[in-house]
Amino acid sequence: MSLADSAEATTGTSAFVPDPRLTNEDLAPAGKRNWKVFDLFAMWMSDVHNLGNYTFAAGLLVLGMNVWQVFTSLLVGFVLIYVGMNWMGKIGQRHGVPFPVVSRISFGVWGANIPALIRAVIAIMWYGIQTYLASVAVNVMLLAAWPGLESWTHSSFLGLHALGWVSFLSLWLIQALIISQGMESVRKFQDFCGPAIWLVMIALAVWVLAKAGWSISLTTTPHPVSVGEQWRQWFGAIGLILATYGTLMLNFCDFSRFAPDYRTVRRGNFWGLPVNSTAFVVVSVIVTAGSLEAFGQAITDPAEFALTPAERCSGKGVVGSGLFQLDHYTPKVETVLVPTHDFWGGVGEPTIAVAAPAVLNGIARATGKRVRNLPLMHHELKKAS
Repeated sequence: MSLADSAEATTGTSAFVPDPRLTNEDLAPAGKRNWKVFDLFAMWMSDVHNLGNYTFAAGLLVLGMNVWQVFTSLLVGFVLIYVGMNWMGKIGQRHGVPFPVVSRISFGVWGANIPALIRAVIAIMWYGIQTYLASVAVNVMLLAAWPGLESWTHSSFLGLHALGWVSFLSLWLIQALIISQGMESVRKFQDFCGPAIWLVMIALAVWVLAKAGWSISLTTTPHPVSVGEQWRQWFGAIGLILATYGTLMLNFCDFSRFAPDYRTVRRGNFWGLPVNSTAFVVVSVIVTAGSLEAFGQAITDPAEFALTPAERCSGKGVVGSGLFQLDHYTPKVETVLVPTHDFWGGVGEPTIAVAAPAVLNGIARATGKRVRNLPLMHHELKKAS
C-alpha cells in the first residue's frame, strides 16, 4: 500500500497529489538509503584525490612552509569543512531531499529554479572540461602504447584531432552509461576509484622516497621566509581550503540523503575529510620534499617525473598509470608563437608579463638574494643589496 492509499484509507478523503511541476523521481525523498560510511568515505576520496589538490599542497612547500606547517594548516581547514558538511548533510539525511528542494527554503518554490539552473549550467560545462582533460591523458597513454596512432593526430576538427575525438567520445559514453544507471551505479564506481588513486599515490611516494634514500626533512623548505610570512601563509592555506570546499556545503545533501542515519554521515565525513584529505595532501608534500632531496628541485607536478629522462625514467610505469587516475589529468599547456609579416610583428603584449620576473631574476643573480614581492619597492631593493 502506498502513502497515498494509506492516507485515503485512514481519512476517507482523496490523497494529496503533488504538482508534477514540483516533483519527480530525482527530487522526491530518497527511497533507498544504503550509503554506508565507506561509501561517503570513498566519495570524498574521489573528490579530494586530484591534481589540483596535489599541486596546491606541494606549492605551499615551495612558497616557504615546511611539511609540519602544511599539515597543521590543512588539518584545521578540513576540520572546519567537516563541521560545515555535517550541518548541511543533516537536513539532506533527515528529509532525503536534494539541493534543489532544500533551496526552496530560501528561494521559494519557483525561485529555487534559479540556483538549480545555475548549478546545472556549471555542471554541464565542468562535465565537458573534465571529460576533455581525461581524454588528453588517454591520448598520451594510447600514443605511448601504440606509436602508430600518431597518424590520427595530423588533422583536427573543432580543436580536436581524430584520436582526441575518439578518446573524448569514448569517455563521454562511459560516464553517461554510469550515471544513467542511477546513484547506485555512481556509488559503486567511486567505491573503486577512491582507493585506486590511493594505491597510485603510495606507489609514487615509495618510489620518490627510495630515490631520496629514505631521508627527507619535515622542517625545512626550499625557500625559507620570515616567521611573520609563514603565519600569513598558514592562515592563507586555511582560507584556500575553505574557499575550495565551502561551495560543496551547499549541495552535500545530494549525497547525505542516501545515508540511513545521521551518524553514518558524520562518520563518513570524518574519515573522508580530516583523515583522508589531510593524509592525501601530506603525502603530496612528502613526495615534493622527496623530489627536492632526490633531484635537487621541488617537483610540484607529478607529470614531470615521467617527462624527465635518465634517472627518473624508471618511474614512468608508476607515474604513467597515476596520470590516468589523477583528477582527469590536467594536460600540459604549450604556447605557440605564430610569426606574422604585419606591421610591428612579433609577440606584443605577452612579453610584458615576463619583464618583472626577468628583473627579479637579475637582482637575485647580482645579490644572491631573492625578492618575491611585486611591485618592486625601494626598501625591498635595499634589503636585497
